[in-house]
Amino acid sequence: KWNDCRFQWNASDFNGMTSFNVPYASVWVPDITLYDSAADEVMMPGRENYRATINSDGSVSYNFPTVLKSVCRIDVTYFPFDTQVCRLTFGSWSHNGYEMDVVNSATEGDLATYIEHNEWDIAAFPVIRHVLHYNCCPEPYPDVTFYLTLKRKSQFYVLTVLFPCILTASVAALTFILPPESGEKVSLGVTVLLSLAVFLLMVSEQLPASSDTYPYI
Repeated sequence: KWNDCRFQWNASDFNGMTSFNVPYASVWVPDITLYDSAADEVMMPGRENYRATINSDGSVSYNFPTVLKSVCRIDVTYFPFDTQVCRLTFGSWSHNGYEMDVVNSATEGDLATYIEHNEWDIAAFPVIRHVLHYNCCPEPYPDVTFYLTLKRKSQFYVLTVLFPCILTASVAALTFILPPESGEKVSLGVTVLLSLAVFLLMVSEQLPASSDTYPYI
């Protein structure tokens, strides 16, 4: 939503009409961009297929559905009890803060239409406005950043990975109880080792490839 003084009018002079819709190509639209986009199209995809609403006070609303792809650094140190924070930074691609300001209308992201995920919970979704200054330019460059905090649902991994691993490792203690003449000490130890190797392969397949951090598990 933004203000455009060229579109102000007195509603009483036009039979009480306070707003109307116009095509995308008929109105100026700010070039808001997702800075950390992982898609080929950095601008909002699908924006040209919808209409903007112009109000008599000069405000323009442009609401449309879109799908964005962003880059997020993953820290798997505490897997499967990890919490990830993904930053979604939006700002103008070609205008500085003197030409176009960017301000968040709320301090929290809107989750009214959020559909629950089977692996992640949204722990927090704060919105913070930043104003950056660069050495090259004296102008400010504002942006609005959504901090999407995701908490992994660990119940599945506890039941299918952690608990079997702990149980298998506990079986290894039986090698100290078996009498030497039974001849099963080595067989039991090898079986436990192979079982742990299988669980290690299961865990590695479920983790994202990363060389920055390694899970304690």
